[in-house]
Amino acid sequence: MCADTLWHIKIGQVMLDTGSILKHDIFSHTVADKPWIAHEWLSEVFMAFCYNLGGLSGVTLVFFVMVSFSMALLFKASQRLSNEWSAFFAIIIAATFAQTHLLVRPHIFTWLFGSIFLYLLIYHDRKLWILPILTAIWGNLHGGVLIGFILQGAFFLGGYLDACSENSFRDWRYHWPKFRRPFFVLLLSLLALGCNPFGYSLLWFPFQVSAEVFSQNITEWKAPDLQEMWYVRVWLIMLAVLIASQGRRIPWAWRLLLVFFVYQALGHIRHLSVAAMFLAPWTAMSIWEIFRKTKLQKHKENEVALSSYSGPLLIGISFLTLCSFSIMQPAWWQNFTAKSFALPDNYSPGVISYLKEHGYPGEHLLNEYNWGGFLLFSLDPPPKVFIDGRADMYGEKVFSDYGRLTYIHPDTEQILSEYNIDWILYPKDSLLIRYMSTKPEWEHVYCDNKVSILSLKRQF
Repeated sequence: MCADTLWHIKIGQVMLDTGSILKHDIFSHTVADKPWIAHEWLSEVFMAFCYNLGGLSGVTLVFFVMVSFSMALLFKASQRLSNEWSAFFAIIIAATFAQTHLLVRPHIFTWLFGSIFLYLLIYHDRKLWILPILTAIWGNLHGGVLIGFILQGAFFLGGYLDACSENSFRDWRYHWPKFRRPFFVLLLSLLALGCNPFGYSLLWFPFQVSAEVFSQNITEWKAPDLQEMWYVRVWLIMLAVLIASQGRRIPWAWRLLLVFFVYQALGHIRHLSVAAMFLAPWTAMSIWEIFRKTKLQKHKENEVALSSYSGPLLIGISFLTLCSFSIMQPAWWQNFTAKSFALPDNYSPGVISYLKEHGYPGEHLLNEYNWGGFLLFSLDPPPKVFIDGRADMYGEKVFSDYGRLTYIHPDTEQILSEYNIDWILYPKDSLLIRYMSTKPEWEHVYCDNKVSILSLKRQF
C-alpha cells in the first residue's frame, strides 16, 4: 500500500458521492480549481467501490487477481510461440520484474489490458475487432492505453515488413488483403480513444509526467540504477544473447517492440515491469528456438501437462472466497487484515487523531509529498494540501518550489511567504523541520516519533 493508492481511493469516493467526474482540483491550496485531466477516473471509482465494499483488503485482493490473470494471459501468449518450459521461464522473469512496480494503483489495468491485447494479437486474428472496444474502456482507466497502440502498430507494421521481405515493397495491393483487418482495427482503436470525458487530451499525459523535474525527483520516474539493480544488467545481457542467436530471423514486430520497451525500461524504473512482461512471448520464443535443436530439447510427452481452465478457475474461487471475508468482516479476518494490509510504517496514526481532535492549526499547509495522499484519505474534510501524488496536475513550478523547500534553498522563506504557509507537517527528522524550528516565529504544536507539526505563531 502506498500514498498514491490512498488518494486514488479518496478521489473515487468524491466522484461516487457527487455522481460527477472531477475535472478540477479541490484538494490543494497551491493549484485550487486548476483544470485537471483525471485520466484514471474510472479506475478511481472502481477502487473506491471496492474499498467501500471490502476495505483496503478488498482493493488489494481485486488488484492481485488482475495481476494473476495478466500473468496467465502472458503465459498462454508465450506458450503459443514456444513450449511450456520456455513460457514458464519467461513468465518467471516477467513476475520478478513486476515486483519493481507491484502496487495497488491504476497502472495494473495497463498490465491487464496490455496482456489481453498481446494475447489477441498473437492468438486470434479474427477477434481483433474486440480491440477498439477494449481501447475505449482502457482509455478511461489509465493513460497507459498508448501501449495498446504501440502493440497494434508494431504487429501491423512488423507484419507488413515481414511480408515485404518475401515480395516487392512496391506492390502494396498484393499485401493489402492480409493487412486490411488490422489496419481498420487500429484506425477504429484510435477513434475509440476519444470515448472519454477528456477526449484526446489523454495523449499529452505521458509527456507531462516525464518532464525533467519529475524524472529527477520521483523515484519511479528515475532511470534505473544499473549498479544497484544488478538483475536489470543480467536481463539486458540475456536479451542481447537472444537477439544475437536469432539474427535476421526475429520478426519485425518484435524488433520494433524490443527497441521501444528496452528504451522505456532504461529511461524510467516504472517501465521495467512493462518491458519484461510484454517482451515475455518473444523471450520464450527465442529461448525455445535455441534449445529445440539441442540435446536439451524435451520430447512432447515430457512437457508439463497444463489445463487451460484449472488455473483461472482456482484464481476465481480463491478470489471469491477471500472477497466474501472482506465483505462480511469476521473478527479473525479483521485481525488478519489489520496486520497484513496495514498502512506503511512511516505514517503516523497519532497525528491523525490529534488533527481530528484539535482541528487544523492553519489554512495553508506545507506537507511532505507522500503525506499528501495519506492526509486526503484519513481526514474528512481533509486539509488543503500543498502537494500530493498528482504531479502532472501540480505542474513543474509547484513541484520545483516544493523541492527547494525540502532541501532548504536560500529562497525558502520567500517561497513560504509566496504560498502563505502557516503550518507545516513533515517527518520529524527532516532537514526542513530542523531548520524551521530555529525560527522564533514558528512553534511546535505536535510531535511524535515520526512526524512534527509546526505552526506560525499568531500575531495579536
